Amino acid sequence: MALTFYWRCEGETLSGTDDLSPDTSAATIGSPTIDAAAANYGSNGVLIDVTGEHYRFDNTSEQIIDDVEGCMGCWVRFTGTPATNNEILYGVGGTNIEVNLKFFGSSDIRFQIVEPGGPTSVNLDTSGASLSANTWYFVVVRWNHAANDRRIEIYDSGMSEISGSPWEDLATSWTTAGSLSSSTGWRIGGTNASTIHIDNVFCASNYDEPIEDNATITSYTQYGAPASDIILTGQVAI
Repeated sequence: MALTFYWRCEGETLSGTDDLSPDTSAATIGSPTIDAAAANYGSNGVLIDVTGEHYRFDNTSEQIIDDVEGCMGCWVRFTGTPATNNEILYGVGGTNIEVNLKFFGSSDIRFQIVEPGGPTSVNLDTSGASLSANTWYFVVVRWNHAANDRRIEIYDSGMSEISGSPWEDLATSWTTAGSLSSSTGWRIGGTNASTIHIDNVFCASNYDEPIEDNATITSYTQYGAPASDIILTGQVAI
């Protein structure tokens, strides 16, 4: 198992038992909130509704997200029309060093790797995902520089992949973003004047970590358990 981060989004101070993170305090930029209105599993979620606001975690030794290989994902919902470049999850190093999961257009997802010395970027877009407002989706992005692999998966509330998923590029060469080592390097949210909700955030250091199989957990202690062993709060078992 190569999971490096799991946040239930139940509080800005992470649980030493139920969450998994080398940094157990979510720093606030702007005014993001932990709010029941943003919950999908458990009692709360992350509410982002003002331009630029987000939560930050320390990634000084690339403990959470790495630019060379990994995957990240979360539940996400938008309540209106997301603006292009509304960030959902992203890792940041220095200038023009970024690995970013964001909305693209009004109803698509973009996985963007900003190459060092840029602002050149390599993008993978869903193209035709047609995501709906007020609907929860579990979104996963994966990358492996050695194999030139990039992939986006989108699941509906019943954990079935939506039409068109996955979107992937397994051939195009790309340059890694560069070190994401930063005390503010792992970020959740970052909207561009739209309202989004985020819950159950995951990050791993390998391409094929099965975070989608654990999308409905409410505690890290349930990670990897059979679905029948997971007690769901705020959702109907599937």
